[in-house]
Amino acid sequence: MCVSYSLDNRKSRANAQNTVLLKFYDFSNFLLSHFHFVLNSYFSIICESVETLFYDFSNFLLSHFHFVLNSYFSIICESVETLAGFNVSYN
Repeated sequence: MCVSYSLDNRKSRANAQNTVLLKFYDFSNFLLSHFHFVLNSYFSIICESVETLFYDFSNFLLSHFHFVLNSYFSIICESVETLAGFNVSYN
């Protein structure tokens, strides 16, 4: 009789532990999926913002340096043409 009682007691403890583990597993999966969604949302917003800022900044730099390089090249070309004896005026 004692043997069957201890076996039943072990089975009920094992079932209780399995139930607790399953509930914890389900809860942790819920939290992970929820935070995965939240983190993905935040990261996508941050990445889009950074991409937009980088794109705007790179366009600014490209347009600025395009202007600066055009100015330098026109000065260099005028200098070379003047040194070569060409008299070309840029208006």
